[in-house]
Amino acid sequence: MNIFFHTNPQPQDNPQAPREKKFFDGAGILFLSLVFGFLGGVIAISVMSGEGSFTNLLASITESKQDQPAEPAQEQEQVVGVVERVSPAVVSIVATRDVQVVERFRSDMFSDPFFDFLFPQEQRIERREIGWGSGFFITSDGMVVTNRHVVQDEKAEYTIFTTDGGRYPVQVVARDPAQDLALLKVQQDLAIEEDGEVSNISFPFLTLGNSDDARIGQSVIAIGNALGEFRNTVSVGIISGLGRTISAAGGGMVQVMEDVIQTDAAINQGNSGGPLLNRFGEVIGINSATVVGAQNISFAVPINNVKRSIEQVIADGKIVYPFLGVRYDPQTYIVESVVADSSAQEAGILRGDVILGIAGVEIGPNRSLASVIRQYRPGDRVVVKIKRGEDILSLPVILGEFEG
Repeated sequence: MNIFFHTNPQPQDNPQAPREKKFFDGAGILFLSLVFGFLGGVIAISVMSGEGSFTNLLASITESKQDQPAEPAQEQEQVVGVVERVSPAVVSIVATRDVQVVERFRSDMFSDPFFDFLFPQEQRIERREIGWGSGFFITSDGMVVTNRHVVQDEKAEYTIFTTDGGRYPVQVVARDPAQDLALLKVQQDLAIEEDGEVSNISFPFLTLGNSDDARIGQSVIAIGNALGEFRNTVSVGIISGLGRTISAAGGGMVQVMEDVIQTDAAINQGNSGGPLLNRFGEVIGINSATVVGAQNISFAVPINNVKRSIEQVIADGKIVYPFLGVRYDPQTYIVESVVADSSAQEAGILRGDVILGIAGVEIGPNRSLASVIRQYRPGDRVVVKIKRGEDILSLPVILGEFEG
């Protein structure tokens, strides 16, 4: 590593180099005279007027500098305070599963796999970590929010780790593929203490904020299990965009996500499911996806988009949301297919129709179809405005039900 002093270049033995100027030449003396003359005049006027002294003048200059607000320091202390307060409610999630391991006993002389048939193999089942992510408590009895893709393997077992060294088995209570949301619950009956007793444990939990109040440029804090190794890693950034539509891939699945928050807070693999917080420590989003190869372009699911699902799980143990029954291009809202026996098919919506609005609310870059439908419940009657060729149609639809 090369290290350089960052200085201005000094003239060398170069005949073309400019001659060094001496400070005390004629112009320098004249300048100093003017400066000291001005200061002397200020001092004299101050003393003669009886309005103060030179000491008071210097004091006023010093006070004016000290009165300047130390905003960066205050902001830093605020971030530190938020992190210290909320970190105990952020957890790391580890997925484990029985996997088949095959080992061959071969000689170094025959290390090439071509000779595998010459040597015996051993097959055994081992329990291994197959994935990790982040989450956070939302109730004192151990309800945890995370992303669906963090717990998508239905054959795996999941364990959470807290900042105080606690380790608790959890059960997946509900998965919501539409919002990339999942809710877990600590299995209190399996959380046995060292003395063998089973007791209900009270967990610290986070407050859900209002993501509708989010603004571009607003400071945010992300906390999560970065790379599955660095638990409760903290990064700070701003909201870079709102209402984004993205197509996220991972774990063998591709999902279109609408109305998400874009942030430049560093979010790495393993941060998925962790909270995106405002400066008050309130959750305004669930960190979900990042752009590989970009400089800090990441996305979070707005917390308001999933509040109803969370409330449903706490009350009924499942997620049910309204379902129209169309697959469409999220940029143009052109219907690509209609689900058989769905509300859309019964209402007469066809492939190639362009969805313009729902219940009088216009669909567009600032208001996605999913965000409008989320305002209703299964069984609600709405009017869907579509464009078919040159015709504009209004079709009444009774929203169906889909269970996550």
